[in-house]
Amino acid sequence: MNIVQQNHVQQYAPQFAQLRAVIYPRVSKDEQNAPGKASNETQTKEMTEEAIKRGWKIVHTANEDCEGWVEFRKRPDGGTIMEMADNDKFDILMLWDNDRLGRDVDGIVAKIARRDFRRRGIQTFSLHQPGEIKPRELYEPYSEDSSLWVENASDTASSLYIRQFKRRHDMGMRKRIENGKITGTPPIGYKVIVINDPPKSTIWRQKRVEDEEYSPIIRQIFDDYEKGLSFVDIVKKLNIKGVKTPSRYAKDGKVLINGDRLWTATTIKGIINNPTYYGASVYYKDKSVSIWDETSSEYVTVRRHQPMDKWLVVDNAEHPALIKKEQWLRCQEIKKSKANYGRTYGESYLLSGLCRCGHCRYGMHRSGGWGGGYVECDRHLKTGKTQCQTNSHRILHLEKYVMDYISDMSKNPNVLPLLKIKKVKKEQRNLDKELIALELKLKTSERIKEKIHEFMENGTYSPEVGTERLEKQKTQYASLLARIKEVKDEALQLLKQQRVNETAIQVLQNFEERFKKLPLKHQKVMLRSLVKEILLYTDKETKERHIEIVFNLD
Repeated sequence: MNIVQQNHVQQYAPQFAQLRAVIYPRVSKDEQNAPGKASNETQTKEMTEEAIKRGWKIVHTANEDCEGWVEFRKRPDGGTIMEMADNDKFDILMLWDNDRLGRDVDGIVAKIARRDFRRRGIQTFSLHQPGEIKPRELYEPYSEDSSLWVENASDTASSLYIRQFKRRHDMGMRKRIENGKITGTPPIGYKVIVINDPPKSTIWRQKRVEDEEYSPIIRQIFDDYEKGLSFVDIVKKLNIKGVKTPSRYAKDGKVLINGDRLWTATTIKGIINNPTYYGASVYYKDKSVSIWDETSSEYVTVRRHQPMDKWLVVDNAEHPALIKKEQWLRCQEIKKSKANYGRTYGESYLLSGLCRCGHCRYGMHRSGGWGGGYVECDRHLKTGKTQCQTNSHRILHLEKYVMDYISDMSKNPNVLPLLKIKKVKKEQRNLDKELIALELKLKTSERIKEKIHEFMENGTYSPEVGTERLEKQKTQYASLLARIKEVKDEALQLLKQQRVNETAIQVLQNFEERFKKLPLKHQKVMLRSLVKEILLYTDKETKERHIEIVFNLD
């Protein structure tokens, strides 16, 4: 080719735009950011050098500290990067290694992220598994398959690594079952101590022993139930005596007073059902399941309580028995023999669920049937009439007062213009702060679990010790997930509150016209869109009654 021909080719050669790159380093725990390891700083440095060498323009550098199983868009920096991708702000996502994009037991997080980037015309480049990068103008995401093999191999390797850890955990769990050890938080009547095992060694582990404070109470509960007392009767007995609940006792030693937590029938039922008390270890009382969450439009993992016939009960466990097995079996027979006739009080009425005792803020239950019945304080009933007061209000009079009051409000032209929609910004900010703190704790829990796995793998922890510590983290992790879901639900309710308040105003404006034409079921729905709660008061001396209606609006 002569000089003229060469110049002609250069003159008409296509000119491609400079490729724009986002550098994405990621670590899943703080230890990885230590000197000498593949820290975010190290990853960023190496990727920056590669980008400069290839002539790419760096438009953004992330600093991700997040677990690999988290969906890319939901990561702190991942959300920002996906927003940039949506707005065509870059061409290449640079990774130090393919598993930085995602690492989970099913090997799908990274696949989903790559799919989302491909659909936006963005290429992924791994420093340790480099592939061909094409100009933006020539890139066709599904025109070649060579990169697919490398990506799938990386995803599979990461998935296998995590599954091996899971199998080791299951092996440790089976070992605990064989040794009859309790997992998770010990039930009421037991406490945890730390012991040398074997003695005079450097190995320490937790052991469940009898709690001298609460073990007599547990024995008394079983004795009372065997004598014929119901769950509610036992609750009354404990609350009347002022027996402190474990949670209250753990905080301080003060006497139970009005407003403190009480023993409940649910707690007593859980004690009677628990085989731990006759010296058995119980496994699989709860199960993690994935369910579709309509709020977040995704699958979430929740803990579900299993029926007793699905529990794994291992007799002759390591911890001491508080009762005989024969007594526990007799209590189960007593429980089965009791016909489930349902409650003799608490039937539904128009204001059910809205009424609360104004003195102690406990709920109100329906009592008696003459003349429409009455509502009375739940706390007064459950403490054997030793705390709070009866605070009795006749239902017919109560319903008439509430209906007349709302009807008068709906007719008053001076009331509606003054109503204001509640502001929820402050509450929302508080929930956002709590959610951030909880998610940080969740990450910390994950890091601790990974560290325990590493110690099990290198022999620092035996499978037995490692599994015990993993169970503790598992319990904490489940608790954090549950609270995160609660916070998200609360945040959603706050967002819906604006609509609720607007609906309340609409209901109030058309109250008398529509309400009386509806059946009871629809009346209750309409009333709850307007009223938040009804506080009931009774003066002990004068017996005068006072009613306070709290609306879903200011």
